[in-house]
Amino acid sequence: MKHIFYAFALLFLVTSCGKDDEASTPLTPEPENPVPQNTAPELADQSFTVAENITDTTVIGTITATDTEEDALTYSLTTNSNDLFVLTETGELSLATGKLLNYDVAQTHTLTIEVTDATNTTTANITITITNSPDVYIVGSEYNGTGTMATLWKNGVATILSDIYSRAYDIAISGEQVYIAGSIENSGLQEATLWKNETAITLSNAGNRAEAKSVSITETGNVYIAGYEHVENYSESYVKVWNENGQLAFATLPSINVTSNNYIGWSGSSSCLYTTGSDVYVTGFERFGNGINRATLWRNGIPEVIEEVNHPNPNSIYPNSVYVSGTNTYVAGSKNEGIPSATLWKNGEKTKLSNSNNIANANSVYVSGNDVYVVGKEWFGTHFVATLWKNDEVIRLTDIADSSTASAVFVLENDVYIVGSIAGKATLWINGEGRALSNATSSHAYGLFVKP
Repeated sequence: MKHIFYAFALLFLVTSCGKDDEASTPLTPEPENPVPQNTAPELADQSFTVAENITDTTVIGTITATDTEEDALTYSLTTNSNDLFVLTETGELSLATGKLLNYDVAQTHTLTIEVTDATNTTTANITITITNSPDVYIVGSEYNGTGTMATLWKNGVATILSDIYSRAYDIAISGEQVYIAGSIENSGLQEATLWKNETAITLSNAGNRAEAKSVSITETGNVYIAGYEHVENYSESYVKVWNENGQLAFATLPSINVTSNNYIGWSGSSSCLYTTGSDVYVTGFERFGNGINRATLWRNGIPEVIEEVNHPNPNSIYPNSVYVSGTNTYVAGSKNEGIPSATLWKNGEKTKLSNSNNIANANSVYVSGNDVYVVGKEWFGTHFVATLWKNDEVIRLTDIADSSTASAVFVLENDVYIVGSIAGKATLWINGEGRALSNATSSHAYGLFVKP
């Protein structure tokens, strides 16, 4: 009897367990190929610091994001700052074409960018901090469709100095006073002109063709302007040095008594005048009817002969620029010894800078420490090339297959500033990197001043 009871009880338990299992919820099986969830790219806020004087060819920085799936990422700029910047799809950030930074207007710029992996998008803020750079003042001319106008570029921004035919050749600055030497046409004749804070002052005599080519300020604040003036229907021409009131500082005359076909002047350099202490130096040339051509340096109006040649070609010698460093006097220009060659005279001792087989001319000289910088142009096969001669090194400033020239050089600390033109466009080079100053049909930069 007991055996029958235990069997019945066991059967009841088995049956009860089976009913409970049937009533429970079955488990959901795992899919064989699960679909992965895409994660958004990770992009943090980033910051960059750049100098005020960068160009639109400078990469400010590269935006970097990460993606778990290592998908291809595309970057875009969603909030700009006055359309100053551009961002490539690969994340390179730079200035928009033709745009410039201005520390005086804004010291920082904040941009919003986004990055996408084609499924998800992430945004971040980019902060660009601007460091102050020296103010670069450049003078020259632009052709505006009706005439050539004297132009001042300050940090790349152009100001037209006159609305009639005019040119600006050189600039000097003392404090907030800006002095520019050049010329304005009046009744068909150019008149030597000084702009003081953009106000024009006529220096030369009415009826004579004249130009102011260079301006310099002494340590005591005296302003001198050098130029030339043709007299008596171009029969003679003289170097003139004026003060800022238009009065003659020195009455420079030929240094030898030859009365026929006397001509004193220079080919147009913006740095033919230099002042140091109370001394005023001017360089130029003298031509005489007997075939004598003379490179001359006037110190306080007294002529000193740099070199004299007897040559039938009146263009046989051209001193263009003078710089005084300590007890050394440097004059740069050209001398024709079969062909015109870029030449530097140091204390009267001549050094040929250019290749003997190439026509060349030196337009400006600047001395910084033990380094001597000379700029000009040298002929290479089919065109002139803007050239820097630094000590014994020859540096071509452009490889563009079109004519170019370098007109003036200025050195501040370790930075070298050069102005001139490429293919008829005013150009500034900073440490060898060139940038166009003008979109005008034709333009040229002749002189510059860099203010810390």
